[in-house]
Amino acid sequence: MFRRDFLSKNKIVFPNMTSFEDLILLFCCLIRAKNYVRIPNAFYIYRTRPDSLSHGGRHPFEIATNLIEAIKVMDRFMGEMDFFRQNPKYRYMAIDYFVQSRVNIISHNLYTQTQPYEVDDYLRRRVFNINPNENIPLITYLFSNANVCRLQLEAQQKEIERLRQQLAQLKNA
Repeated sequence: MFRRDFLSKNKIVFPNMTSFEDLILLFCCLIRAKNYVRIPNAFYIYRTRPDSLSHGGRHPFEIATNLIEAIKVMDRFMGEMDFFRQNPKYRYMAIDYFVQSRVNIISHNLYTQTQPYEVDDYLRRRVFNINPNENIPLITYLFSNANVCRLQLEAQQKEIERLRQQLAQLKNA
């Protein structure tokens, strides 16, 4: 829960995004807050709806685009604060943490729901061609995680093929 005057005073608004908007709001509130109150019990009701964006069939490219936009929102917000302007390593650490915690999910979805050449083409167009110097950490994470996912998928496919062959041998025996 946040006080309305706290949100207004710190110019914190709910981002107009379809992914990560709640994390961005929480991040902005946490870095601006001077006081925190911890409630020992969880008072949270989570309702799911079939038409919810969170559980809908959004294309992985849309989610990746939202990640890029979320990073830009976070970076702009921190850029308005003296502390982060004077201590850029903390600014990059915050973005780094956010990217690492989200990129595994995104790269897995990208490589399991699309063809690898589609992913590579999308990343080139969306990340490399839009100010590549600004996106170096994101590019590194996306490609390293994408390669891990690709290797995992290849290993799974080899294991499936091995099991198929083993099953065929058992049927023929």
